Amino acid sequence: MKNKYTTPKLNKTNPNSWYIGFTFNGETVRKKLDYNRIKDLKQREFEFLTMIEAMKYNLKKGWNPLIESVETTGQSISKKTIPEAFTFAMEKKKSSLAESTVDDYNAAINFFNSASAKLKYDKLEASQIKRTHIKQIFDRIKTDRGWSNKSYNKNLGYIKAIFSEMLEWDIIEINPAHGIRNLKTDETQANTPLTDKELKDVKKHLLKHFPNFYYYIETIYHTGIRPKELLSIKVSDVDFENKEIILDAKNSKVDKQRRIPINKFMETYLKEIVTEKTQKDYFLFGSTRPHFNRGINIKTDFIPGERQLDRDTATKLWRKLIVKGLGINKTMYSIKHLGGDKKIQAGMELDTIREVFGHSKKRMTAQYISNLNEVYKKDFLDNSPEF
Repeated sequence: MKNKYTTPKLNKTNPNSWYIGFTFNGETVRKKLDYNRIKDLKQREFEFLTMIEAMKYNLKKGWNPLIESVETTGQSISKKTIPEAFTFAMEKKKSSLAESTVDDYNAAINFFNSASAKLKYDKLEASQIKRTHIKQIFDRIKTDRGWSNKSYNKNLGYIKAIFSEMLEWDIIEINPAHGIRNLKTDETQANTPLTDKELKDVKKHLLKHFPNFYYYIETIYHTGIRPKELLSIKVSDVDFENKEIILDAKNSKVDKQRRIPINKFMETYLKEIVTEKTQKDYFLFGSTRPHFNRGINIKTDFIPGERQLDRDTATKLWRKLIVKGLGINKTMYSIKHLGGDKKIQAGMELDTIREVFGHSKKRMTAQYISNLNEVYKKDFLDNSPEF
């Protein structure tokens, strides 16, 4: 008869008595072992997890935990193949990441695993992979997917971080991705801010053809809220009394609650969008379409509604109305850059913008301000004291 069992898992409910638990042929199995004597919790967890890998290996080979001791000659953490090591390391890392960032990491891992299989590297143990393997894998992905240098660099960063997590858990002795240089990138026209004329044309075009979407875009401009984050905001998150929008931590890329001020311009149009009759559980820029497969509509979309729109819907609408409709080849995300530019030009402090944009460091905010050096230069020239 084939044995039936669940996957062994580490239980840390009692801080002084961790154990590995699972069921085997209907019976509960608990293995405390002698690792609880280890005071260093990180080392203790490592030993337990190593044993779990050995148990999983031996269970597949027919081991009966009710009558036999586990043999540790199975697959240990250090013997994991590249895909297995990625799975293990990502499981450890994801608790420190926002949900949207987890998706980005998983996408990079999937690209890496697919290319490594094509190059016959997927059977290598993680400890055997070299820098040359990683560079070959990334070259293959870049060719297959037509990555820009910017996409290459972004995904390389995710993979470097995952290898660092493997290093943390002693799966590898050195990070083979460390030191691989980013590719040179030129500033793309797509994310540069709109010119004053382009902004005037965009405003006129959106107000005429899709006013609801116009207010969605204007909110990105004023607040620096990411397009995906803005689509998650509900009517109940708009606090007119305290003049702020509350972005919940689970919907924020920075994984913390943010309170974004409502300026006088936003207050005017938000009070037109949100009335006393608007249901509080509606998404602020949502949809009332009963069927999502019937296409976006000016009367049913980017208005308070029970259905949440996705980021791709907003991107496609921007491309249709602005990129194709007006011939302005700039991304919707450039509106955030434009907002940063206009704020700094108006004399707003960089720290103020950083706080509203939800950035932890000034240098992150500076990336969204294209003429920051010119502002600093003007400040220097205008305010230098006499000798």
